[in-house]
Amino acid sequence: MLISIPLPDWPAGFTALAAAKVCSALADAYLPWYKLHPLPPLYQSGVRWQLEPGHGSGVDEFASPWTTYARGWGDCDDLLTWRLLELRAAGIRARPAFAWRGDECHVLVSRGGRLEDPSEILRT
Repeated sequence: MLISIPLPDWPAGFTALAAAKVCSALADAYLPWYKLHPLPPLYQSGVRWQLEPGHGSGVDEFASPWTTYARGWGDCDDLLTWRLLELRAAGIRARPAFAWRGDECHVLVSRGGRLEDPSEILRT
Protein backbone atom coordinates (compact mmCIF):
# COMPACT_ATOMS: atom_id res chain seq x y z
CA MET A 1 0.00 0.00 0.00
CA LEU A 2 1.22 3.49 -0.78
CA ILE A 3 0.13 6.44 1.34
CA SER A 4 1.05 9.85 -0.03
CA ILE A 5 1.00 12.89 2.24
CA PRO A 6 1.69 16.20 0.53
CA LEU A 7 3.10 18.81 2.90
CA PRO A 8 2.81 22.57 2.48
CA ASP A 9 5.86 24.48 1.28
CA TRP A 10 7.11 24.84 4.85
CA PRO A 11 10.57 25.89 5.98
CA ALA A 12 12.89 22.90 6.47
CA GLY A 13 12.49 22.86 10.28
CA PHE A 14 8.72 22.35 10.05
CA THR A 15 9.17 19.63 7.44
CA ALA A 16 11.71 17.83 9.66
CA LEU A 17 9.35 18.06 12.63
CA ALA A 18 6.57 16.53 10.52
CA ALA A 19 8.93 13.77 9.33
CA ALA A 20 9.96 12.99 12.91
CA LYS A 21 6.33 12.71 13.98
CA VAL A 22 5.51 10.43 11.02
CA CYS A 23 8.43 8.15 11.99
CA SER A 24 7.14 7.99 15.55
CA ALA A 25 3.62 7.12 14.41
CA LEU A 26 4.94 4.47 12.02
CA ALA A 27 7.02 2.89 14.78
CA ASP A 28 3.89 2.60 16.92
CA ALA A 29 1.84 1.24 14.01
CA TYR A 30 4.46 -1.40 13.16
CA LEU A 31 4.77 -2.67 16.74
CA PRO A 32 2.18 -5.51 16.53
CA TRP A 33 3.70 -6.77 13.26
CA TYR A 34 7.24 -6.53 14.69
CA LYS A 35 6.24 -8.79 17.57
CA LEU A 36 5.14 -11.43 15.04
CA HIS A 37 7.97 -10.82 12.55
CA PRO A 38 10.99 -9.50 14.46
CA LEU A 39 14.08 -8.19 12.76
CA PRO A 40 17.68 -8.38 13.90
CA PRO A 41 18.79 -5.40 15.98
CA LEU A 42 19.34 -2.45 13.65
CA TYR A 43 23.00 -1.99 14.52
CA GLN A 44 23.71 -5.70 13.95
CA SER A 45 21.57 -6.06 10.81
CA GLY A 46 24.20 -5.16 8.21
CA VAL A 47 22.05 -2.25 7.05
CA ARG A 48 23.89 0.94 6.15
CA TRP A 49 22.86 4.57 5.86
CA GLN A 50 22.37 5.80 2.31
CA LEU A 51 20.47 8.68 0.77
CA GLU A 52 17.50 7.69 -1.34
CA PRO A 53 18.13 7.77 -5.10
CA GLY A 54 15.61 10.63 -5.45
CA HIS A 55 17.05 12.70 -2.57
CA GLY A 56 16.32 16.38 -3.08
CA SER A 57 13.45 15.77 -5.50
CA GLY A 58 10.80 16.79 -2.97
CA VAL A 59 9.55 13.19 -2.58
CA ASP A 60 10.64 11.09 0.40
CA GLU A 61 9.76 7.44 0.90
CA PHE A 62 9.33 6.29 4.50
CA ALA A 63 10.37 2.67 4.02
CA SER A 64 9.30 0.08 6.56
CA PRO A 65 12.03 -1.58 8.62
CA TRP A 66 11.42 -4.82 6.67
CA THR A 67 11.92 -3.02 3.35
CA THR A 68 15.02 -1.29 4.73
CA TYR A 69 16.40 -4.64 5.89
CA ALA A 70 15.72 -6.29 2.51
CA ARG A 71 17.44 -3.41 0.67
CA GLY A 72 20.38 -3.28 3.04
CA TRP A 73 20.20 0.51 3.32
CA GLY A 74 17.99 3.30 4.57
CA ASP A 75 18.06 7.05 4.92
CA CYS A 76 17.63 8.87 8.21
CA ASP A 77 13.83 8.55 8.44
CA ASP A 78 13.95 4.82 7.63
CA LEU A 79 16.63 4.17 10.24
CA LEU A 80 14.86 6.34 12.82
CA THR A 81 11.61 4.41 12.40
CA TRP A 82 13.38 1.06 12.84
CA ARG A 83 15.34 2.22 15.88
CA LEU A 84 12.25 3.72 17.57
CA LEU A 85 10.38 0.49 16.86
CA GLU A 86 13.00 -1.79 18.39
CA LEU A 87 13.51 0.41 21.43
CA ARG A 88 9.78 0.68 22.09
CA ALA A 89 9.37 -3.09 21.61
CA ALA A 90 11.98 -3.53 24.35
CA GLY A 91 10.05 -1.17 26.65
CA ILE A 92 12.58 1.65 26.30
CA ARG A 93 11.16 5.15 26.06
CA ALA A 94 12.41 6.84 22.93
CA ARG A 95 11.12 9.66 20.81
CA PRO A 96 12.16 11.32 17.58
CA ALA A 97 14.17 14.52 17.46
CA PHE A 98 15.67 16.58 14.71
CA ALA A 99 18.79 18.65 14.25
CA TRP A 100 20.36 20.76 11.57
CA ARG A 101 23.11 19.27 9.41
CA GLY A 102 24.44 22.11 7.37
CA ASP A 103 21.44 23.54 5.53
CA GLU A 104 19.30 20.37 5.90
CA CYS A 105 17.31 19.02 8.82
CA HIS A 106 18.05 15.52 10.03
CA VAL A 107 15.95 13.18 12.21
CA LEU A 108 17.40 11.15 15.07
CA VAL A 109 16.50 9.38 18.32
CA SER A 110 16.14 11.04 21.72
CA ARG A 111 16.21 8.82 24.79
CA GLY A 112 17.27 9.29 28.35
CA GLY A 113 18.20 12.91 27.73
CA ARG A 114 20.70 12.13 24.99
CA LEU A 115 20.58 12.02 21.22
CA GLU A 116 21.41 8.93 19.17
CA ASP A 117 22.02 9.20 15.44
CA PRO A 118 21.40 5.88 13.64
CA SER A 119 22.51 7.43 10.34
CA GLU A 120 25.87 8.42 11.76
CA ILE A 121 26.32 5.02 13.44
CA LEU A 122 25.51 3.21 10.17
CA ARG A 123 27.28 5.56 7.79
CA THR A 124 29.54 3.70 5.36
